Amino acid sequence: MQQQAVQPTNELNSQNSKSAPASRQPLKIPVVQADREQLTQLAFEEFNMTGFFLCDQPVLSLYSVGKITGTVVDLGHCKTDISVIAEGQVNYHSTKRLPYGGADLDKLMASLLEQRGLKCSDPQRLKELCARASSLPSSSEEAAAGEVHTLPDGQSITIAGEGQQLAQALLNPSLLGKDLSDLPSATVTQIMQHPDGPTRKAFAENVLLCGGGSCIPDLGTRFVTELQSVSPPSLQPAMCNCPDYMPEHTLKYSSWMGAAILSKMVFQQNQHITKLDYEEAGPMVVHKKCC
Repeated sequence: MQQQAVQPTNELNSQNSKSAPASRQPLKIPVVQADREQLTQLAFEEFNMTGFFLCDQPVLSLYSVGKITGTVVDLGHCKTDISVIAEGQVNYHSTKRLPYGGADLDKLMASLLEQRGLKCSDPQRLKELCARASSLPSSSEEAAAGEVHTLPDGQSITIAGEGQQLAQALLNPSLLGKDLSDLPSATVTQIMQHPDGPTRKAFAENVLLCGGGSCIPDLGTRFVTELQSVSPPSLQPAMCNCPDYMPEHTLKYSSWMGAAILSKMVFQQNQHITKLDYEEAGPMVVHKKCC
């Protein structure tokens, strides 16, 4: 049975960096050429694939919504990545990893409930049920009408304004005790690092919010509103909308959706690394065929 794959490059580097604390330094994905070569070697020597192609994870996320230029804000479990991409190439001088994500919201959810004398058996599940963004920053702290949420184990908890506080913390990590600027400001800062004005404009007009955190209702609307408030007049931030023909939860799994789209083009047009390519050039062929 023949096997072919498009591999998002973020996975191996994430495994290699588990022992190191996250930082506000630029993304190192996939700057280390050895990681790319190791993935290629694994594909052909361990998994015996007949075809292989390597692509950066934020680029694949853009492909999932039919774009090749834009800014990808990936809200992950333990990190948030901001990547600017021009014509399918990541600009690593204008990328940043922020050391917080959905796991921090789980802890915040548990803390907010403890302040009310409640103990939740599954704060992650409760977060997914109740988190939502308010339309305006000024209304984010307003108490909402109580909603009763029932967890899989049968525990019922009434939630008021905690859901909005979770969304607010995702945009403003200082509420999580992090010494970081708010996410909209950090995104604009990365966009402005590019020297070309028209390119910066294209980055701002094609902002993609993806990852698990993007599933929070109304978060995209709130995010672009705050982006517009902190952007210079030369930029007019706008969100990338998911095409109607794409399946539900495309943005949550955007890199995998983009890989599925890319694989149809790469392998049909014979632009991938073949077994013969690998046997002739070894793992270094990845730098030639997967730029």
